[in-house]
Amino acid sequence: MDKNPETPLARIVRRRLSPVKVAIRVLQDELDLSGDGRVVLDRTLVEDLIGSLEVFVDDLESDAGVTKTSVVTGNANGGLARPGLVTEKPAARMNQN
Repeated sequence: MDKNPETPLARIVRRRLSPVKVAIRVLQDELDLSGDGRVVLDRTLVEDLIGSLEVFVDDLESDAGVTKTSVVTGNANGGLARPGLVTEKPAARMNQN
């Protein structure tokens, strides 16, 4: 039986969704480990989940041409830098061959 070659679109979608799939799997594992009780997440685990989701968002935004600015959100630790969205579209570029 011949193996179907992967289409370029399928390859792109699979690559883009991988950080989200990792985050989902980690959360499923944590739920399984907690049983019926309360779910307690380690800070490092939450930071890794946020990082995986940020990779996904950054990848999609870069292809969509969304410009980001740095926004600082306050918390007990003095604030974390998080990207903020700018709704302006970038100027159209002419293809140069």
